[in-house]
Amino acid sequence: HEIRTPITSILGYLTLLKQEHLNLDKRIKFTNNAIDNTKMMMTSLDNFLNLTTVDKSSGFDKIKSSITLSDFKKEIRSTFFANLEIKNIKLYFKTNAEKSLVINYDVESLMIIVNNLISNAIKYSNSNTSIYLTLNFTKSKMLLMVKDEGFGIEEDEKDNVFSRFYQT
Repeated sequence: HEIRTPITSILGYLTLLKQEHLNLDKRIKFTNNAIDNTKMMMTSLDNFLNLTTVDKSSGFDKIKSSITLSDFKKEIRSTFFANLEIKNIKLYFKTNAEKSLVINYDVESLMIIVNNLISNAIKYSNSNTSIYLTLNFTKSKMLLMVKDEGFGIEEDEKDNVFSRFYQT
């Protein structure tokens, strides 16, 4: 599904782009949306490859890197712009930190986690709803929370949430 959804979206945009009466603004918008979905598909493939690499290794060392909170937010919005627009879902970002805060962490892994959470939030939310991404920082910890208005997970399925490849 992580790959199928962006491909379906890209095909939809390409079909719309074939229409002769389409104005330039819509052509540009649809092209950009197809590009964004292509990037999302590539991210999903990267996530899959990272998962298989971690499975094969006996462990992995976190690669420290850094990103400003402002750039982190921009990257998230850029990744999900098309899918949020298509479903008319609003993404709200909340934090207790300044935009200039520098996150020193394994940024690639952090992006994988956030992308998976937001992707699922979009996938399982109805149109015209909202998703809330909250990042709160203390001196030594970061609390990340994604909240959506989707239909949720059945109570008896919640124990399986962290089982690899489990789907309900």
